[in-house]
Amino acid sequence: MITAPQDKEERIGELIYKEKTDGMGGKTRRFIQAWKQIGKEEFINTGFYLRFKDQNSQQRLEENKMIIPFRGTQEEKKAYQEMLKEELEEGIVIPIQQSQLKWWNHTFLIKKPNGTWRKILDASKLNKEIEKLHFKMHGLEKVQILANQMDQITSLDLKSAFHHISVSPNSIPYLAFNFNNNKYAYKAMPFGTKHSPIFFAEAIESILRQIRKHSEIKILNY
Repeated sequence: MITAPQDKEERIGELIYKEKTDGMGGKTRRFIQAWKQIGKEEFINTGFYLRFKDQNSQQRLEENKMIIPFRGTQEEKKAYQEMLKEELEEGIVIPIQQSQLKWWNHTFLIKKPNGTWRKILDASKLNKEIEKLHFKMHGLEKVQILANQMDQITSLDLKSAFHHISVSPNSIPYLAFNFNNNKYAYKAMPFGTKHSPIFFAEAIESILRQIRKHSEIKILNY
């Protein structure tokens, strides 16, 4: 289980953004009463946050931050521009001031099997400064073991699933990136940090746990 950070850092959310109430970004907060019923109110209200591995991690990041511009083909740049526009409209990313950001991340696109693009935050260097969290997730092997010969299987893939979880204001400055000399940061959980899959799995598993109590259907999160 993921627990909220104990240290109370200065909240800077007011300086960074005004909460968007109708977009995809951090959408889970709009259903806080439902989360409260299953005991996950604090988890959703706290949102995604970076737990640094030691007391010097943040200082090392700030001392070594450097702008990493987007590099790609004309096709990729066009796709990136369109995705960034949608992310801004949905409240997934926000403009950020130079004085507010604490770390720059590289971003890039990968083409999915269906021909559309996925925007990735390359948080490889950031990941080296955040703590390793332990969370047991089922793999495809587990699904195969539990499946019987006559079972019918349905797989659900949620669009932009990670972005439904908001980012804790104190972590936003470390999720910054640059495009066309403009500065942005994620205020909804991005793809790329090693914490992101764990936070999403925690949210999904808490829902599936409730469904399993009232259903004989086998439901696995993998």
